[in-house]
Amino acid sequence: MSTLSIKHRFIKVRYEQLLRQQEKLIRDMESSVSRRETIVTRGEYQQKIPQNKAIMQSTVQKKITDLQRKIRESSQVNLSLNK
Repeated sequence: MSTLSIKHRFIKVRYEQLLRQQEKLIRDMESSVSRRETIVTRGEYQQKIPQNKAIMQSTVQKKITDLQRKIRESSQVNLSLNK
């Protein structure tokens, strides 16, 4: 084989190696993007849960306060009627 054909063969082999490496990098990048999207989706969902939970807790607390107030008022009315 001549020097030119050896160089040509080496360049061809190296090119094929680079193509395989590029394909692997593309697959890795696609899986990374997919993983990131999954993480973002989970994060968005988890951010929504505490907000809803906080709203529910404040609503429940308001209802408890209202019921306590009504109990106090009704007990005062009962005391005044019993006298």
